[in-house]
Amino acid sequence: MIPHSFTPAPHDARKAPRLVFRRPAVLYIDERHAVPARTLDISVSGICIQADVSLPVDSICTVEFNASYTRDPLPLRLRGRVAYCVLAGAAGFRIGFQLLSLDPLAKKHVEHILTMQKF
Repeated sequence: MIPHSFTPAPHDARKAPRLVFRRPAVLYIDERHAVPARTLDISVSGICIQADVSLPVDSICTVEFNASYTRDPLPLRLRGRVAYCVLAGAAGFRIGFQLLSLDPLAKKHVEHILTMQKF
């Protein structure tokens, strides 16, 4: 068996490498519809989540999760455009987002997450 490589495939259009980041999350399809989700990976340009809902490509949504590595909560809300949505079996759908308008503070928190993930 060939070990998994973290090098993006040649057809992969990601702007930045993503790292595994697993946290409970909430997917806001719009401001009134919240769906439980789980983050799978993250970068400064995108995030992938798992949820029990299928979304059309190009939908604009918000993902909220606790970005803290301490006991103090640090809720982070990231707005993004659905780049892909694929069925992941019984686990639901894997949804990849390209992040939109990442403000400087949110970018700093995402960069901190990426730093904490590199052991």
